[in-house]
Amino acid sequence: MAIIELGFAPSGENCVQVGQPNYPEQARKECNRFIRQLKRQLPIPEKLEGDVQYQVRSNPYEGSDGSDTPYLEVVVRFNPENPKALDFACNAERKVPEFWDTIAKVEIAIENGWHERFTNAPRSYDQPGCNGVLTAETFSKLIELGQPWRRVLIHPDSLEWQTGRYLSGYPVWDNVEWEKVLQLLEKRQQNSGSIPGEVSNSASE
Repeated sequence: MAIIELGFAPSGENCVQVGQPNYPEQARKECNRFIRQLKRQLPIPEKLEGDVQYQVRSNPYEGSDGSDTPYLEVVVRFNPENPKALDFACNAERKVPEFWDTIAKVEIAIENGWHERFTNAPRSYDQPGCNGVLTAETFSKLIELGQPWRRVLIHPDSLEWQTGRYLSGYPVWDNVEWEKVLQLLEKRQQNSGSIPGEVSNSASE
């Protein structure tokens, strides 16, 4: 099997550096997140699954302080005797994502302790910037609750301000309250045979 290196993370993103606290654990978590995104954006065809794989590879590294902590990276491993496997691997190298996608950003936010809330406030109510709000899901057809609702992740430093901003004109619920509302809607609709809503995993609606 041959390999092509794809990097530690999307090419335009900062990545965990050797020497940072808990590097092995954090780097493996980051590489696995990168692989999940690659599988979403550059999925391996079923007919090539035996000849192509995304993997985390450990490489020797000697730091300036004499440490020998190996560094981790993502590679695509492929069978060079299969022309289609070679083509896939080369294409993956050319099309390495530049940035984390929405699903990856949600994973990172949850890992960093961002708070999950549900609201139907428009996006104009969101605080912008890296310490603001990330829309994780849009519930586009919860007709019983009015206009589209969103599952948002709020940075810990912005939670109090952002909650107050939403409540100035719209309701905002935590996960427990949201589940109770969905259960009530489901009970109301059991006789009609309809569902409480349809979920879109897109932050662009």
